[in-house]
Amino acid sequence: MSATAAQKTPATPATELAIAARGLSLGYGSLPYVTELDLEVKRGEIVAVLGANGAGKSTTIMGLAGALKPYAGHVEINGEVTTAPMRMRARQGLAVVTQERCVFMGMTVRDNLRAGGVTVEAALEYFPELEEHVGRTVGFLSGGQQQMLAAARAIARRPKILLADELSLGLAPKIVDRILEVLERACREENLGVLLVEQQVVKALSVAHRGVVLRRGRLELEGTATELKSRLDEVQALYL
Repeated sequence: MSATAAQKTPATPATELAIAARGLSLGYGSLPYVTELDLEVKRGEIVAVLGANGAGKSTTIMGLAGALKPYAGHVEINGEVTTAPMRMRARQGLAVVTQERCVFMGMTVRDNLRAGGVTVEAALEYFPELEEHVGRTVGFLSGGQQQMLAAARAIARRPKILLADELSLGLAPKIVDRILEVLERACREENLGVLLVEQQVVKALSVAHRGVVLRRGRLELEGTATELKSRLDEVQALYL
């Protein structure tokens, strides 16, 4: 089911395919979690993936990242079919940031960035508020600071595609707004394609160009952000 209102237009029209799922079915063991998913993200756009807990959002991220082998269908990166494992997809321009804040707690901010192949200067271009913490051990930072570090490390590598999985989980609203602001900037300035998995519907649609809603592993609703904001009752009904 597709929405039909006028599309929210990116600053630079998105035309080049970044990542796509084509008839993708995923699961764990014999249990299917995502079924026949068709989804595209182009360079220079943010696509929000919405849905209730258990809808298949994080499973979709894992399949696109190469952490789960599909039952059926395939993934395309930069317009080409890929079966590469997760570590190899990073070489194809893919970066992933998850709700787990995948940082090294016993290392300093500076060393975390270096471990990710990123200079402090490049990271501070996006999150200058981290400057006073570059020598601190990450385990002593707040959850919001840790998530900003994880986002900075991913974005400063200048990837082509970013998969962002529920970055808002457990964070203060102002931190969520700050991270989404940086994602929007990287999308606009670096032509980054972003797949944004998010529980907070309104926040996600405030930065997204398009959105899809999953329910029990199937795509049930899709449209531009403007369209979906005008149909919030339908979107929220799919959370039930």
